[in-house]
Amino acid sequence: MKNRKLFTLIGIATALFILKSCSNGNQNKKSEGETLLAANCYSCHSPTAGMDSRLAPPMIAVKNHYSKKYTSKEEFVTAMISFIQNPTKEKSLMKGAIKKFGLMSQMNFEEEKLKKIVTYIYENEISKPEWFDEHHQEKHQKKSENKEETSPLKKGQAMALKTKSALGKKLMKAINTGGSAHAIDFCNIQAMPITDSLAQLQNALIKRVSDKNRNPNNAANTEELKYIEKVKAQIANEEEYKGEVSLVDGKWVGYYPIITNAMCLQCHGEIAKDIAPATLAKIEEKYPNDLAKGYGVNELRGIWVVEFPQ
Repeated sequence: MKNRKLFTLIGIATALFILKSCSNGNQNKKSEGETLLAANCYSCHSPTAGMDSRLAPPMIAVKNHYSKKYTSKEEFVTAMISFIQNPTKEKSLMKGAIKKFGLMSQMNFEEEKLKKIVTYIYENEISKPEWFDEHHQEKHQKKSENKEETSPLKKGQAMALKTKSALGKKLMKAINTGGSAHAIDFCNIQAMPITDSLAQLQNALIKRVSDKNRNPNNAANTEELKYIEKVKAQIANEEEYKGEVSLVDGKWVGYYPIITNAMCLQCHGEIAKDIAPATLAKIEEKYPNDLAKGYGVNELRGIWVVEFPQ
């Protein structure tokens, strides 16, 4: 009788151990919605990118706006899917984000995958950048915020960010449509005209330059190279880096760092590791003298140069 009880207790303990192990395994395993969110959305809505190096608001901010207006899961999912499938200013809940980053481009998401992404956002806690809470509090300090916005440094930075956002969204659309090889065609044909067009709208001269340029027209000059080397040294020493602005011949000239993320490596990473053969072939076809490969994440890819009236 004692042996039977002992075996029963051992069996129960074993079953509990197995159930706990399975539970822990399920907790550690990423859901499909989380995986899809990271793969399709975080290039723009990154939970880690800094305020000055992102293409769109963090996903936690998007969720907060939708949660305030749509309390039920069904309303939340329906409204967010409706916007993503056909983004318009009228449907947007984030007018400030449109002003800062521009309107989101229409993406070619499969509806089933899109529903899994949005459902995951509704049902789970979303990671937020380290600066998010502090920035949220500062938004309410309108007086100091408006004063900061008018400084030449911030004015140039806003122009660079607006241009970066527009290019980044069109680039993501090109990647989603035809992969990274198709993105090379996009950059070759459209990147400079889009940049010039946005510059004219903002009454400025805007360009991207680098010490390791892909397009010969994007090679940095002597003054720009000095700033690039300075920022590289700051990054290497884990020091804070930021944009700079100076008055040159009666005009403001601002320099703003361009930092690589995971998406950049598809075209600017290591050949054997990050760049697909088809993409590499397209790079060699369009840019035979390319210097812009071999980067890792969080490295200085180049800088925005923004020139505007005093």
